This record gives sequence, structure tokens and C-alpha cells, in this order.
Amino acid sequence: MDLTGMVGPAAFDEAEHICPYCGKIVPKQTYTIMGREVTVQPVCKCESDEDDRRKREMEIRERKSEIEGKYSALKSSPKYRRCSFDNFEVTPANKAAHEAASAFVATWPMSQDLLIYGNPGNGKSHLAAAIGNALAADDVIVVFAAYVDLLESIKATYNGGDGSEAAILDAICRADLLILDDLGVEKPSEFTLDVLFRITERRGKNLKRTVYTTNYSPPELVVRYGKAVGKVEAQRVIGRIIEGARVVKNGGEDRRFAT
Repeated sequence: MDLTGMVGPAAFDEAEHICPYCGKIVPKQTYTIMGREVTVQPVCKCESDEDDRRKREMEIRERKSEIEGKYSALKSSPKYRRCSFDNFEVTPANKAAHEAASAFVATWPMSQDLLIYGNPGNGKSHLAAAIGNALAADDVIVVFAAYVDLLESIKATYNGGDGSEAAILDAICRADLLILDDLGVEKPSEFTLDVLFRITERRGKNLKRTVYTTNYSPPELVVRYGKAVGKVEAQRVIGRIIEGARVVKNGGEDRRFAT
């Protein structure tokens, strides 16, 4: 039996093993196995914890790379990577939305789904991106996808584009946090509502959190989608989105026209 292979050469090194992180001496230990004494060199808890941390980081990078490889548009634009709570201008009109977004981060991973609605250009996407950026910094795998872009990516696969519908939806649904931006901007149809329902249903069953932004309140979404698929079906899907979710209005005006 080759004991060197079992216990490693460090066990036969007479030098003391010093943890490179805390500086403590880690003494060798001797055990009796099958009548023979075996000396082993344990590692410090600091070394073990660091090894575990590196393994987790590697797993996260591999998973993130796999998800992004299935849907290249998952990488948000530089515009949204700069968004944070610190550079968001809080006003009385958007204070409730800001507080809801901050609470989402503070309570992660126990957060409720969040739907932020209000006028175009008033900072809804900024708040959603701030959520994603804050959590991504803590190794949460975040997907930020404008809903209209997601639909176009799926449609492109029907005409020989990269990937497949199943692969894109799998990537979307496996992310720890999905941010669906500008829901309802697309032209409503059976297709757009079906994709929305499948994403919402699958993520809900797997207890994955989703943040939605939209220019429309939930009743307005029902009316908008209802024109394409009927009120009952629209209520079923939108109801599934807001079930258990926190719905908050950003009452701010379009910042692009602020004077």
C-alpha cells in the first residue's frame, strides 16, 4: 500500500505547516490504520474555506457562462451596468418604487417577485438594473432582458438563427434572478402572452424570483393583452404574474423631458 499517495508528501515533511491566511501552525496528526501508523497533514479551516470559496466561484462562472451561451442577449448593455441605487434620484413621486427595489435586495433570497409600473422614462428600468447589479455583485446569476428583445431572439430561431426556443427559455428560467424589462411594449399576440406565461409559470414552480417593469398597471395589461387573446386568458396570465408579487407604481414623470 502506497501511503505517500494517501496522505500526501506534506505528511513526511518535517517542517511545520503554517496557514497562509491566519498564520497559525497546523500540527500533523497520526492515526493507526490496519495496525500501521499513518501520519497526515491537515489543513487549516481558513484554507478549507478558501478552497470551498474558489470552487463556488468556479461553479458560478461556469453556470453563468452556460446560461449566457444559450442566449447571447443576456449581457445587459453598458447603460444598465452603470445603474445603482446611489445614482438614482429619489423624489416623492418615485420614493415608493425606490423603497420596494431596495427592499428586494435587502430581503434576498426571500424576496417577493416585484412589478414596477409607471410612465415611460421615469426610472423603472434604472431601479430594476440597480437590483440586478447589487445582487450580481454577490454572485447571484442575473438576467436582464427587454421583453421585446427576448421575443425577437426566439423568433429568430424559427428562421435558422442561433440556438433554439427551448435553449433560450431554459437560459431565462435557470437564472437566479430574471429582470423582464418593458413588458407590454411589444405588439400583444397569442405568441407573446404564451411565452410570458411559460416563463412566469416555470420560474414560479422553481421558486425563482422575477422583477418586471412596464408602462402599464396590471388592469391595463389585462386590457392590452385582452385585445389579442381575450380578457379571460389575459387575466389568467397577468394574474399569475402578480400572484404573490409586490406591485408598486413609480409615479415619476419622464425624465427625458424634465426641465
